[in-house]
Amino acid sequence: MAYYAKHTEKYTETQCYKLAMRVMWLIRKKGRISTTAFGSETLPEDGGYIMYANHQGKYDTIGIMTSHKKPCSIVIDSVTAKRLIVNQAVDLVKGKRFVRGDIKQQAGEIVRIIKEVKAGRRYIVFPEAGYDDNKNELIEFHAGSFKMALKAQCPIVPVALWDSWKVFYGRSLKPVKSQVHFLKPIAFEEYKEMNTQQICELVKSRIQEKLDELRAATEEARECEKADTLTKSRFLGVYDWSVLLTYVSLCFGILGSCMAIGSKLANAMACLVLSALFEKLNEKFERAKLAKCGAEEHRYGTHADSLSNLICFGVLPCAIGYAVGLDSMIHMVFYTFYIISVVVRLAYFNAKTESEEDSSKKYLIGLPVLSIAILLPVLYLFKDILGSVYQLIMTCIYPIAGISYISSFRIRKPKALEEREELVAQKNEEIEAGDRVNQ
Repeated sequence: MAYYAKHTEKYTETQCYKLAMRVMWLIRKKGRISTTAFGSETLPEDGGYIMYANHQGKYDTIGIMTSHKKPCSIVIDSVTAKRLIVNQAVDLVKGKRFVRGDIKQQAGEIVRIIKEVKAGRRYIVFPEAGYDDNKNELIEFHAGSFKMALKAQCPIVPVALWDSWKVFYGRSLKPVKSQVHFLKPIAFEEYKEMNTQQICELVKSRIQEKLDELRAATEEARECEKADTLTKSRFLGVYDWSVLLTYVSLCFGILGSCMAIGSKLANAMACLVLSALFEKLNEKFERAKLAKCGAEEHRYGTHADSLSNLICFGVLPCAIGYAVGLDSMIHMVFYTFYIISVVVRLAYFNAKTESEEDSSKKYLIGLPVLSIAILLPVLYLFKDILGSVYQLIMTCIYPIAGISYISSFRIRKPKALEEREELVAQKNEEIEAGDRVNQ
């Protein structure tokens, strides 16, 4: 490639261009890059024209040139052109280098570009003149870059690049997909009465319109994918990190119940604490997941969490109480009341909408069921000190906790929990809106 670039006089323009394309296709293949082109049929059949594209990253030129059927060239910054392979590729396609700050040099290159476009050559220009982690967003277009098209009196082809930034973003080896959209050409007759600023705004608006269209289509596809998450899985259920933590918490709840039945009280208490820890960890993952998950995933996670809590903080505490020796009929009544209170609380907050008064969003209503995972282990630590009073306190805990679960007194929420509630509220509104549309 370097030899071809140094001795372009020995090879035809077609041979040099084919070699450059071969290298670009090799980069695409080895980089596992898939670029889909749209609108190629709208490109002018004859004559020269200039393609004005939004700039997202280093892959932009490769994406356009490998999607463009006919030979074309590029206008590039002289500093960027010094990079390995880029320098040789620019020579092979007879690209033009602009030296920043050198107005005279740039003017000379512009004159040469105008002559070549009039002679039938096609050029790629990035009017943003750079990129700054803008991804699929446009930044300022420079009106001066449109003087070339105005002087050459040639068609302007707006080009919209989508997801081109992903190719060299980060260090992932996953396959990357990008899109190149050749928009409807703007004939010289359409813009000959305009100044460069007006032409700039016209081209930018058309590219922005296409990007908005692609963004809407992408979001719609993402929502459909979220909705199909449960049905596409080989197995019933959801198995993301948040739900897996719920399953782990449930496992400790079941294990703790078995330990309590076997009179291994210390182990049962440890399982109760671990269940609570994994439940709190699940809340952190859930906050990150709420903005991304679909309606079905959200509902599934909510119900799975409630059923897990029923076992871990409803059944397990009663099994611990039974293991302590609280096995009389009155204790059975207390256990029954306690578990029913847990069910009522969990069912209430599952069914509760977020249309309550604003004050309820800043306060916890009643005592959370996880509080039992603090009360029982703390009491167990002071078991020897309390002596015979220990069983009396344990007896009182179940009816008092049950009443606290279903009471309407308010406790100020921690800030992290308030943020989570806001995310849940937003997700519930999305679900309700989706349900109304389906109806």
